[in-house]
Amino acid sequence: MESIMRMMCRRWVIVMAVLGLSSLAIIGLPHAAAQTGPGSLCVVQIAADGGVLGVLVDQVDAFNIAVLVPEDKKMNVPVNCSSLETLGLGVTNQKNTNVNVTVEVLTNNGEMICSKGPFLLPVNGGRGFTFSDCQ
Repeated sequence: MESIMRMMCRRWVIVMAVLGLSSLAIIGLPHAAAQTGPGSLCVVQIAADGGVLGVLVDQVDAFNIAVLVPEDKKMNVPVNCSSLETLGLGVTNQKNTNVNVTVEVLTNNGEMICSKGPFLLPVNGGRGFTFSDCQ
């Protein structure tokens, strides 16, 4: 009898946990849907005629998060459009020849918001970009 009571108690705990988490998920859905709506997601496109390595940061001074953009000739990085004001990007040349780099900010539909470049990066050279003027 005691084991049956323990098992029922465990089941109730599991049922309550599932109901509680389901309620939280339902409450959070409208907020999540608003974050992924049209116009809220932008793309930072880094294009180069050689491999470049980039670091994208959420704040130019005292950043909280940094995203390493892998070496490639063309890379698309999704960002929140509202964060363009404080976003910073640094790119470095990874080839033993000079490389031209162009950075564009696009909407989620592929429409260009702004463009930076082309800039010539010398061997082992780098350049920083900010996007506050892209609003």
